Amino acid sequence: MKAPCENLSKFILPSIRSMLAKKLVVEYGCTQTAAAKKLGLTQSALSRYLSMERGGRKELPQEVLSLIDATAKKLAESTIRPEEFNLILCSICSKYRSLVKNFP
Repeated sequence: MKAPCENLSKFILPSIRSMLAKKLVVEYGCTQTAAAKKLGLTQSALSRYLSMERGGRKELPQEVLSLIDATAKKLAESTIRPEEFNLILCSICSKYRSLVKNFP
């Protein structure tokens, strides 16, 4: 049996990253290189998220989408330190887990 975080990292985290990438580039006007740096990704990986080669969009609860919106804004405004970003991702995944009880 896999730990919940393993399943989240495989199925949900890519969707979260994809949404953050799109928001940074489309809504906040970041370049792919700048957005990739903020997300701790390579530009190539970010490009794959934007083109939907990675992180196919999952339907997420509104509370999770709100956290993603707030995180994208903070990333765009550079108010999140890199070491804080991973903790924020964990909190978004935890929120998802608390809301979606039947997640594998």
